Amino acid sequence: MKLSNKLILIEFIFILILMGGVALVVNFVALPQVRTIEHTQKLEDVQRVKNTIQSELNRLSILAADWGHWDDTYLYSTAPNTAYETSNLIPETLETAEVDLLIIINQEGQIIWRMGNPDILNVSEFSLTSNSKISSQSDIYSAFEQGDFKGIYTTEMGSLLLASSPILKSDSSGERQGTFFFGKFLTSEFTQSLAKKLEIPFTLTTSVINDQEPSIVFVDDNTAISTDYIAFTNALTLRQQITIQQTRPFYQQAIKAAQYSVLTVFLVGFVACIATFFLLRNLLISPILYLQDQAEIFRKNNNKHSFKVLNRRDELGALSNSFAAMAKDLSHYLGKLRNERNELEKTSYTDALTGLYNRRYLEDFLNDAENWHFPSTWSFFTLDLDFFKKVNDQYGHDVGDITLQQFAALMTHNFREDDILIRTGGEEFTIICRHAESDTAQKLAERIISETSKFRFGPDHSIAMTCSVGFFSNQIQCASFAKEYWPRMLKISDLALYAAKHSGRNTWIGLECNDCMEDGHYPDQGQEIPQWIANKKFKLVSHLAAVEVHWTKNSLA
Repeated sequence: MKLSNKLILIEFIFILILMGGVALVVNFVALPQVRTIEHTQKLEDVQRVKNTIQSELNRLSILAADWGHWDDTYLYSTAPNTAYETSNLIPETLETAEVDLLIIINQEGQIIWRMGNPDILNVSEFSLTSNSKISSQSDIYSAFEQGDFKGIYTTEMGSLLLASSPILKSDSSGERQGTFFFGKFLTSEFTQSLAKKLEIPFTLTTSVINDQEPSIVFVDDNTAISTDYIAFTNALTLRQQITIQQTRPFYQQAIKAAQYSVLTVFLVGFVACIATFFLLRNLLISPILYLQDQAEIFRKNNNKHSFKVLNRRDELGALSNSFAAMAKDLSHYLGKLRNERNELEKTSYTDALTGLYNRRYLEDFLNDAENWHFPSTWSFFTLDLDFFKKVNDQYGHDVGDITLQQFAALMTHNFREDDILIRTGGEEFTIICRHAESDTAQKLAERIISETSKFRFGPDHSIAMTCSVGFFSNQIQCASFAKEYWPRMLKISDLALYAAKHSGRNTWIGLECNDCMEDGHYPDQGQEIPQWIANKKFKLVSHLAAVEVHWTKNSLA
């Protein structure tokens, strides 16, 4: 078949493939992608509603803590007085605090004050009068016993956001004298205000359901219903159901755009094929056949001088002139470019002094979601040489550089082959250990501490050094969480390192996360750590006793 006939056939097949491809892309790629985007957006909408409810619950918790950790409240819980009541326990307090319920219970479980929105509180246990004693069968009895608590309750008046705080002195000293409660009902008015604020038309209902997974149902091309659930604190079989019914304007626009696109592609493609045929026949087919003949002659003679160039003043003429030199030059330059690229990439990710990775590699590595393996426990190490400045001051920076190189080699030898070693600056190093449980991290920390104290540094191996190590072990559940919150996890290992230094150096201190903290909230100051350990969110691991660990510099003896 001649080239011109093939060209006609190719263009005919091309337009058929083009139309079929567009149809396939629209039906199996574009529209599913639109639905995927819609699905993601709907999930984000219901999550925004849940986050807003949680934010309101957090606000009540903070408010309860502010009142509960107040000396005046502390005195009132031990000896009720009218001065406190007339100054603070007035109806305007509920309006100012935007709450519907306020309860104060003393240490014996006696309700010494109760006030609430009279339009809502007309039945149930929350209408108990003052001086009554809370029953151990009450839904809020566990909150009273726990003191510091927040949750959502189902009541006869509707869903209630309830937060409590132990009644303590302002400095948290002294014995707990009772519990302070704030409550907010999820009334239709309050729900409507949240819906207006979020610009999301949602409703709240109580459902009997075991499945708590969110669901997105596309009823038809015009309507989508999103559903999610929040567990009640006092009812295992009931859920607070969030329902969002929305239209699908984006999907409708996508369908119309797809239809217009298919029609436009067909018309444009048909016209373009006709025009292309005549242009290609005159501009390319004849010159290509000529170049084919010349290439065949070149192949047979295997001599560049036998290749007669095409007598044209366009790209095809230039192509025939440069054809012979192109392969040789291309091979040469590609090889050179490949070597330079590899060298540049290696240099940009490597610390020049120690040969370890640098801070840039650390950030690029942890920001790449493909590098996160989950679910898996990762351990983040931060360590440095103790009193390294004295080496520079006493022996000079050249000896200090040698010491850092020796320490880098020591770490490379004592950590695992797959562990990632980074020099983050000065004498401080970061090590990322994937698939490293807390037990493995402890062994690695103990080994590097021991080997560093045994080794002698410097050009003549006469300098004794020690190092301090802090690490944080956490189970990574998803790559998106890890990619967003890895700086906070590294911060925990930094705090552990500071604690090791404040506790005498030449030691290691580790923290193990008992709670995955899916909201990414972690402490960022050393003085917060003991409370996290007390609340069993963190587990302290160290050969030091807990009382010997100093989390702040002021605690150093």
